[in-house]
Amino acid sequence: MKVFTAGLATETNSFSPVPTGEEDFTVIRGGVPDGPATPFEAPLQVFREKTKARGWELVESLCAHATPSGPTVKRVYEALRDEILGDLRAALPINLVLLNLHGSMEADGYLDCEGDLLAHIRALVGPQVPIGAELDLHCHPTRKMLAQATALIIYKEW
Repeated sequence: MKVFTAGLATETNSFSPVPTGEEDFTVIRGGVPDGPATPFEAPLQVFREKTKARGWELVESLCAHATPSGPTVKRVYEALRDEILGDLRAALPINLVLLNLHGSMEADGYLDCEGDLLAHIRALVGPQVPIGAELDLHCHPTRKMLAQATALIIYKEW
């Protein structure tokens, strides 16, 4: 069993005039460190622990998260999305995709970043590979997100 994990999260306040830029994201590549973690890093640690406990192969992509602000700059979102997709493409074939998302991320030209990311992932892995994502309690689930994911879990931690 080969599992792919990644995280991309920010809570967009669409009324905010302050865009979320590259400098606003904390980006960790190749797996989040063990030990104390932010709420956006902790689920990726759990994914790692559960995968390794089962003896499965794990491919960890990036974890990118930013504090709530205005819509993300288009090129920043596309670069982070495309990096995740590139890592996934390089890891194929995959048996399971697990993501930590927020569920209310917008970028210039994208009202549903999570739905867009999930659709791109679905196009790469095909209809048979399960895709699961954890979403923040403040998420805005969309039809696109529901159509592309196998399971969406809404949670509150802390």
